[in-house]
Amino acid sequence: GSGEIEYGRGLISNKTLEISFQIAELLKSNCLAIDYIYENGNPFITEISYGFVSHGYDKCEGYWDKHLDWYEGEFNPCGWMVNGIVEKIRPKK
Repeated sequence: GSGEIEYGRGLISNKTLEISFQIAELLKSNCLAIDYIYENGNPFITEISYGFVSHGYDKCEGYWDKHLDWYEGEFNPCGWMVNGIVEKIRPKK
């Protein structure tokens, strides 16, 4: 809610990434926004949401996949969601 987003690949620990992907898998979600606070370097979840403001991702330097591989550059999370829906409803040949 605050809109105070910190950007930078080095700001997110592997532990936080692992937790995030585990939660997304448990919830069977292909779109998930998770807010964290940290105490003594340990991540604590404060909010989980199915939605997000898309312009919040405009300044991202890249993204991780579920294997924690990093991909440098811009991306379009909304476009990914639309493509995912189209793939699910497209008739199989």
